Amino acid sequence: MNANQLTWYTNIACVGPQANSLRQQRGVTLIELLVALVIGLVVSLAVYSVLNVAEGRKRTTTTVNDIDKAGAFVAYQLNKALSSAGSGFTGGLNPNSGGKVRSAAYSFGCQLSMKKGSDTLLPKSNFSAPFSSITNLKLVPIVIVDGAASRGDVIVSMAGSGGLSESVTNLTSINAAGLRAQTVASLTANDRILLIEANPDGTAKPGGNCLLDQIQTGFTQGDGSNFDVPLAGDYHTGGASTYDGTSTIVLNMGKLPQFDMYGVGNNNTLMKYDLLSPAATGNNANPSAFIEGVYQMEAIYGTTNPSGAVGNFAWQAPTGTYSSAALLAGTPAANSALQTITLVRVAFIMQTNLAEKEAVSSGTVNLFEDVTGLKQTISGLNKNYRYRVIETTIPVRNALVALSP
Repeated sequence: MNANQLTWYTNIACVGPQANSLRQQRGVTLIELLVALVIGLVVSLAVYSVLNVAEGRKRTTTTVNDIDKAGAFVAYQLNKALSSAGSGFTGGLNPNSGGKVRSAAYSFGCQLSMKKGSDTLLPKSNFSAPFSSITNLKLVPIVIVDGAASRGDVIVSMAGSGGLSESVTNLTSINAAGLRAQTVASLTANDRILLIEANPDGTAKPGGNCLLDQIQTGFTQGDGSNFDVPLAGDYHTGGASTYDGTSTIVLNMGKLPQFDMYGVGNNNTLMKYDLLSPAATGNNANPSAFIEGVYQMEAIYGTTNPSGAVGNFAWQAPTGTYSSAALLAGTPAANSALQTITLVRVAFIMQTNLAEKEAVSSGTVNLFEDVTGLKQTISGLNKNYRYRVIETTIPVRNALVALSP
């Protein structure tokens, strides 16, 4: 083999498998790498956009579902609370008046006094927000205070819980320690009772005084011959001695009466104020959060003439004759107007807790659209939030029963 042949074989060996291996070890070129990076970036952006849209829709759906559920819940809870308004002091007949005067004529609008221990509950004029504008509360089944809260109306509801609470009991005497009744059939130990002024002849005394007191724990009805009822407990004040024992009537409010106010406060929360508890902090805060997600609450009355005649029903705004000031005046006219309230229609504006990047609402909602002359347009809402309007009509059952012949 000569030198030329050796050189030829050497070149063949260099361009064979070894050369291919060297080319494979070089990797991708810079252009190939840049193309791959661009493709990966485009795919990542597409995936992110899809996930971002899906997550946004998920959050929107979740928050809208939340306010829908909260709206249904607040309508249910308020229906349960307000439908019992007036229980215990609306429909009972006073036997001393010949069985013709209902307890509503005595009790509605009376100047209510209540204490719990050393705390004066009513009369009171320094309630916490959103009830800070409420003053001069009296005994009423239900009253709408127009625009009293930071976000709409305040609703005041009072109701008893006694099974025999509609039985009017007349007294023969009364003092600081207790009372003597003509009958004790409707009275049991620990019951909260209402002492209400009446005229000596058994007729109503609109605008008189009334006192929430409590029957002593150890009271028993006995054999029916002992009609003395001792007063004691957290709600006993000793103020009963100021009442005339021969003209005062007693109504049993049961062991768990409900005297509450409802209004929308900060953070889109419907607040509840328990009028039978002193203001407190911590776990026993009063007012307390009732339902979240409520942006605003508005309400109107449904009224029926006491005659109960067909065609006498009408919707009324809480203004004029039906303003809170007029209904709480304690006059015969106010008493009569209170007795015509048989329904309450409440509208809630529910707001999501998610502010979206773009405008998703018109910023305006309408309430009571089907009620001629009482439609309300609420404007100026933040367009980056979503809203729902929940309306419910609540029958005041005790007032409807009182209208029955």
